[in-house]
Amino acid sequence: MDADVIIMATGFEHPIAVQKFVPKEFMAEPFAPPNMYMQVFSVNDYSLLMLNATYRNAVGTVGHIHLGIYTRILLTFLGDPTTAPYPELMRVWVRFINTWKNEDPKSRTAMTFITYFEMMLWFGGFFLFNPFRIKYLPFVLFGWRSPHLQAVASKREDAFRKMQK
Repeated sequence: MDADVIIMATGFEHPIAVQKFVPKEFMAEPFAPPNMYMQVFSVNDYSLLMLNATYRNAVGTVGHIHLGIYTRILLTFLGDPTTAPYPELMRVWVRFINTWKNEDPKSRTAMTFITYFEMMLWFGGFFLFNPFRIKYLPFVLFGWRSPHLQAVASKREDAFRKMQK
């Protein structure tokens, strides 16, 4: 896969201190960390994935299962643009989570603390809201590839697209 830049950075500082290298337009209020799509994707560009760099008080465990899942979600977006979210819908998602978790949605603190259960619900919703993602479920969740499953899903997508024309 072609890429202009891939940055892998590790360190021992709190993530908020190391976000300075990301251009401000990718983290403008009210969508600055942790208020990002699924807490790790910029709502302005789905190709900006900030693993463990947006948390405040939770899910900052380095090396756990969510890192692989989020990385494979990014690879799915980059490899098949039909799976990528629209910026407007990513913003709606952030606003929904903030409204759902807070009495005062203007406080924008809903994602300062998230649980693994919430994250698993997000992963489930991720597949439900875009049917083109379903064929990548084994890949995203487990890293498994199934050429047969992908071929069948591609045929169904082609038939679906023809029906819409």
